[in-house]
Amino acid sequence: MKLSNISWKLLLAGSLTCQVACTAEGAESMLLLRNQQPTEGCQISVNPTGAYQPAGRIDVSSAQGYRFTPLIQNLAQSNMNSMKRIFIEGANVDIEFLNANPPTVGAGLENSINFRAPFSGSVESNGFTTFDFTIVTRELLADLADDVTPTNSIQLSANITIVGELDGDSVESNTFKYPVEVCDGCMRNVLGPCLGLDEGLAISQGGVCNTNQDGQLDCCTAADGSLTCPAIEIPIIPE
Repeated sequence: MKLSNISWKLLLAGSLTCQVACTAEGAESMLLLRNQQPTEGCQISVNPTGAYQPAGRIDVSSAQGYRFTPLIQNLAQSNMNSMKRIFIEGANVDIEFLNANPPTVGAGLENSINFRAPFSGSVESNGFTTFDFTIVTRELLADLADDVTPTNSIQLSANITIVGELDGDSVESNTFKYPVEVCDGCMRNVLGPCLGLDEGLAISQGGVCNTNQDGQLDCCTAADGSLTCPAIEIPIIPE
């Protein structure tokens, strides 16, 4: 039996309605979009068109771990029954080594390669928010120190999923894969002896959230041969 034009139109409309409804219902309600690039004072913008950090770099000697500053969006649509605000509970972080010959992580460091970073906050329907938390711990950097040299960096991926609660149900973001290079001295720039360094020379201070992360760090050589970072100008006193 042939269907009339009206029947075909009804079937097509129903199919399209189902596709839209299914897509909307199954879509992720929370997105981790990118790693925002902090500004001076480690200020983090919620502007979705601002600058962002596509990949990370940290010196293995850093006194703190790699600080991640993600931009998170709530895609849930509010309605008469719910404001659809997501309450953030933290992030699940899973470290994956990308080198052809990956390092062996020491015993007892499982909590540095697969862990929950706890923090709290909320994001309203169709809104954006940011956070600041560690994805490569100082303990892991210390364990990798013997494997990292000036000519041999370690490449890893921090696989990050934001977790929270929406209308009493647990929700998760997409898993965001963020590459980080762990290196030895790759961001340090030695200007020369601290004694007699040009007065007024602009000194690069390194990263704005962590001196040894994502930014050039100018250093100078002290009298005993050690490095002073950031560099400081020591004037030459005339005799």
